[in-house]
Amino acid sequence: MKNIVHAYAGSPLDRAGTKRPDVNWIMKQIEASNARFLPFSDLSVLISETESAPDRLLWLSGADISGNNIADLGKALFLGLDDQGAAKFAVQLDPDKDWSDLGTIIDLRSLALNGTIAPGELAIAGQAKSMLDWHKQHGFCARCGTADHISDGGYKRTCPNCERMHFPRVDPVAIMIVTRGDKCLLGRSPHFVPGMYSSLAGFMEPGESIEETVRREVMEEVGIETGYVKYHSSQPWPFASSIMIGCIAEALSDEITIDPKEIEAARWFTRDELQLMRERRHPEEFTIPFHFAIARHLIKAFLDG
Repeated sequence: MKNIVHAYAGSPLDRAGTKRPDVNWIMKQIEASNARFLPFSDLSVLISETESAPDRLLWLSGADISGNNIADLGKALFLGLDDQGAAKFAVQLDPDKDWSDLGTIIDLRSLALNGTIAPGELAIAGQAKSMLDWHKQHGFCARCGTADHISDGGYKRTCPNCERMHFPRVDPVAIMIVTRGDKCLLGRSPHFVPGMYSSLAGFMEPGESIEETVRREVMEEVGIETGYVKYHSSQPWPFASSIMIGCIAEALSDEITIDPKEIEAARWFTRDELQLMRERRHPEEFTIPFHFAIARHLIKAFLDG
């Protein structure tokens, strides 16, 4: 199977992991004339929607930021270096102010759904959102409670009291379709759009392998025992900061018993039904997830045999 690059993956930036621990190097990048800063308001990104550059990320210079008192450059998060060696950063704006004069504020789901932004830019925006969200939630040391500070350009927080280091959290999630012969099991949660069925999914727990997570989640949500589990692909998911580990599992039984606390419905679908759902021609108006979700690619893998 060829390597699949999902939405929010495939950033073109060099994260400069060996250079960013140097505080002086980071400051030099912030002060460079070619440095660019990506503004967020309440974890939604600002984009430019000019006729010449529709749905492009709004990159501001350091002079734009400091000259107009837009954000605190001391709290800028380093994202990486572009192919010209210019540093890219993310900054958080005051969410209580109106920033419509700068650009259009858009959440990352809508940005992906529009399908007009370049994949690399969407990946950068996803990385920035995940990092900004983590720093927003982790202003104090989890060991001693002291206010900690940004280090490594944002890839770490360090406590000045006990010297404990804290690193951005990524939550692993197993997401899977369950197959049995020529049919595939999908479910739906109450928050889904009407008629949409998708892959089952759940967070990994301590001490579990990916395969064990898949089998446990399928059993808990639909009461189906599964055997062989095959890895398909993975997708960074910046809501808030997860890694979706896509799998295909073979069912050992047919009877579905749903857990109503987890999902509201589940059923088996044939390939013919799934094709109609993909084309939005299903007689019951059932659909599958949008193009930017790994769940759609898992379903496509089953349709392709």
